[in-house]
Amino acid sequence: MAWLLDIPIAVRLAVLFLLAAGVASLLNAAIYGWAWDRRLISPWQPAPEGVGPRSWLDRVPIFGWLRLRRDQATLGRGFWIRPLLIELGFATCIAAFYWWEVEQLGLIRPQLAAQLFGSSPTVDVSAIAGPLHWQFLAHALLAAWMTIATFIDFDERIIPDEVTFPGTLLGLTLVAIAPMALLPNVQERLQPPAVGVPLATTAGDAIIGPAGGQLYLEPVHLAAPNAWPTQLAGQPGRTSLLIGLGCFWLWAFALTDRRW
Repeated sequence: MAWLLDIPIAVRLAVLFLLAAGVASLLNAAIYGWAWDRRLISPWQPAPEGVGPRSWLDRVPIFGWLRLRRDQATLGRGFWIRPLLIELGFATCIAAFYWWEVEQLGLIRPQLAAQLFGSSPTVDVSAIAGPLHWQFLAHALLAAWMTIATFIDFDERIIPDEVTFPGTLLGLTLVAIAPMALLPNVQERLQPPAVGVPLATTAGDAIIGPAGGQLYLEPVHLAAPNAWPTQLAGQPGRTSLLIGLGCFWLWAFALTDRRW
């Protein structure tokens, strides 16, 4: 993913803002469609009784809600304000978070300074572009699901299974495909870890820790900051797969209707 860094940051942020606004438009539809008291407010839902058909312009993120003010007589005064702010706020926060996490190394720089007793060298971001973008994707997806859960919880004091169950499956699938999507951990290793990427300076040289080992960017896992257990590593990792599936199906069983 190093090619992404060749795109000017202003262009990346602008594209990300537009994409996030589009996603937030669908999040609004989920907020009103997955609630216990389902309300047909989003232009992505069927038009409620007494409201004219929605056009594709009504589905344009942020600005579409200004057009939908025409439905205030049926849907209530100011019904459009909160969903507009959700789309604007979500898009702004996602773009800002990308700048902080990927461009400014917001999650890594404090750890790097702690490992090197206050000094923080310039990191060759291209060497860790893949992990940085996987981590950002995981956090953006989490923010999307949490947005749905938060506003349904505000309205009804519940978080529906439509959020928790698919969200957990999505999270487990993502970290199974890309373990580096987990939270980052800067650790000094004398030997390369099972999962991790070496940190380097802009000159391509390795960053050496106080004990003479190289600093690696690796995901936070069950055994962190120690190395991942060898009995749970390897391809395929049958033991770790069975443990993960066992935990998931135990949770799934707890959610099932067992009134019988």
